[in-house]
Amino acid sequence: MRFLSYFIICLIIISCKKTEKKLSNADKVNMENNTEITVKEDSKSFTLNNCKVQGENDLLDIKLNNGFDSDFELRISKIKNKFITEYTQLTSVTDSSYKKPVFNVINQSIILNKTEYKKGDIIEGKLKIDISAHHTWEKDYVDTIKVTGSFKTILE
Repeated sequence: MRFLSYFIICLIIISCKKTEKKLSNADKVNMENNTEITVKEDSKSFTLNNCKVQGENDLLDIKLNNGFDSDFELRISKIKNKFITEYTQLTSVTDSSYKKPVFNVINQSIILNKTEYKKGDIIEGKLKIDISAHHTWEKDYVDTIKVTGSFKTILE
């Protein structure tokens, strides 16, 4: 009889225990603001809030922009322990004499949460990048673009 009482009490405790819902990686990433990259040039400032990462192991292709109608894209390729960064203007002025600026990375600091990844992993990163922009349309001048922030997404 004593055993039966003990068994019933254990069943009650187990059934009352909260069941924890397992979250998928997508749910975990969507619960938080996953990308906040600020781009500052002269007095202008905008945010890149869309991040896609493809690849695996120590080869990654990271694309940061602000969605479908993005004017600029920051692309970071990671090959082993080396980062290659490209900043590109995606849109163009309709004037046929328009020349897009030429961008060159001056300095970069990119930190990722791991050194190697596999598909489905959550990838987090922080970056600080200085880019030289040589403008030649209308007038010839050079300025510096400052890119800072963090991103978090799932490796596709």
